[in-house]
Amino acid sequence: MGTYGCLAPIRQYYYGTYGCQVSISAVITYSLDAGPSVCRVVCLTIPPLPAILPTMGRPLRYSYAGAYHHVALRCNNREFQFDEPELFQRLLAFLGDARRVHGFRLFDYCLMTNHFHIVIQVPTDDALSRAMHDVANRFSRWFNATRARCGHLWEGRFRSTVIEAESYLLEALLYVDLNPTSAGLISEPWAWPWSGCAHLACGEPNPLLDQDPLYLALGASPEQCQRAYRSHLAERIAAGQLRSIPELSEGLFVGTPAFIESLCDRFGGRLSLPRTRVAPLGQGVVALARAGRGGHRTSTARRR
Repeated sequence: MGTYGCLAPIRQYYYGTYGCQVSISAVITYSLDAGPSVCRVVCLTIPPLPAILPTMGRPLRYSYAGAYHHVALRCNNREFQFDEPELFQRLLAFLGDARRVHGFRLFDYCLMTNHFHIVIQVPTDDALSRAMHDVANRFSRWFNATRARCGHLWEGRFRSTVIEAESYLLEALLYVDLNPTSAGLISEPWAWPWSGCAHLACGEPNPLLDQDPLYLALGASPEQCQRAYRSHLAERIAAGQLRSIPELSEGLFVGTPAFIESLCDRFGGRLSLPRTRVAPLGQGVVALARAGRGGHRTSTARRR
């Protein structure tokens, strides 16, 4: 008597974190003596180790072609390292070089005395990491050489958050430009010489910056856009809305719930993401941030 069998796929799961795939199949056999029988087979497919090792032990970087990002990078131990105009100028020069080489669009920046912020849109999946690696490494090598020092300048990897442009790009620009005012360095944010605020709020020429259509929609002319942007800044200063927004620096995604869900699907589903929490940011916008990162430094000295 013969035994006959077949393999029937049931379900597949894809874990995007390391490219692992789990497939569940049923092996159906039929014996003329014993009748039909079914057993379940679970198969785990793991890519070669070289594909896994580069991402082990460090958080994944979430980015894709066309993504908008808020990016922040701090000095090691939050020391006040930037204390001379030449340092700011050199960092801006390296940022401009990276913009030309890697092709990202730069909408705003703010260089503080121990950290900096930028708001960008990247052209490719890996442009963010490559560009920030260039900026951070070039500046730290130059800084150590000119100061006769050694060791780490930056506290670690840069922090980045994917932003939904339609719902939160303007808020991200305002947040970046209000940093010097929040830190008590100046009263009018467009007076800070090391940010893009003077360009956005007053029309001062700045060859480093691009203008997004959402900013241009603030008015029918450049003057109207600048006036509207100054008005937004003044409203937040008058209302005391100078609070820190840790989700912009330490989150994963910021936008509407539909945007958040679309990115979760893009990056392999919730199971492939780190443990997260959802934080409301107002006006229907939420942030998906890593769990356990709700606290943030609030003292003036540390924000500088």
